Amino acid sequence: MFPSCFDYVALGHLHRPQVVGGSDRVCYSGSPIPLSFGESQDVKSVRIVDFADGQRIANCRLEVPNFRTLSQVKCRRPELEETLRGVSLPSADLTTWVELLVSTADSAENLNEVIREISPDLPFEIARVIALAASETASLAEADVALDSAEALLSNPIDVFNHLLDQQVDFTDDELLGLRTAFAELRDLELASRDEDGAASATGTAGAANAASGRAESVVAGTVATDSDRNAT
Repeated sequence: MFPSCFDYVALGHLHRPQVVGGSDRVCYSGSPIPLSFGESQDVKSVRIVDFADGQRIANCRLEVPNFRTLSQVKCRRPELEETLRGVSLPSADLTTWVELLVSTADSAENLNEVIREISPDLPFEIARVIALAASETASLAEADVALDSAEALLSNPIDVFNHLLDQQVDFTDDELLGLRTAFAELRDLELASRDEDGAASATGTAGAANAASGRAESVVAGTVATDSDRNAT
C-alpha cells in the first residue's frame, strides 16, 4: 500500500495501537489515553522513531502509564445495590471511573437517583449509567413482549434494533452487548438533542408571543390615543 521509499508512515484516527501489514514501518500509534469505556482494556502507547543522516535508526513502542482506570460493570436491576457494594475493580492514581450497564424492566425508573444515594459509599465514581431494557438481554420472544402491531414495535427504536440483533448469528455475546450499548448511547444523545431543540423552540415561541403582545399593546394604545384626539376635537 505504501512504497518502500517511506521510512515510516504514521497513521491516525484509530484509537488502538497497531501495525499495518505486519511491519512496524506503517503504524497507528493510537490515542495516548482511553477515549471511551470500550477501550478500558487497551494498553495505550506512543511510537518513538529516531532518524540520523536521513535514515531511520530506531522505531520502538513506549507504553503510556495508566493514571485512571476505566471499567464497565454489568448487572440486573434487582442486584444493583449488591453488585456495586461487592464489586472489586482495579485502581490507579486517580479515582476509577465506571460505566454501569443495568438490565431493567422499568424504563421509567430514575437510575441516576438510585446511584446518587449509593455512590457516596463507593470507592469509585460512576461516570455513566445506561439502562438496558429487558428485551436487550433476551430475545423478544423470550421476553414475552406483547406488541399489538408493527406500529407499536416501530415506536420504540431500541426494540427494533434488538429485534434485528436477535436475528444475527455471526456476533459473539460481547459484540452484541457492545452494539446494544452503543445504540443506547446514541439514543440517549438523540433524546438529549430533542430536549435542547424543544427548549430552544419554547424560548423562541415565548419571545414571539411577547413581541406580538407588545405590538398588540402598541396598536391598542395608538387606537385609544386616536379616539381621545377625536373626542377632544
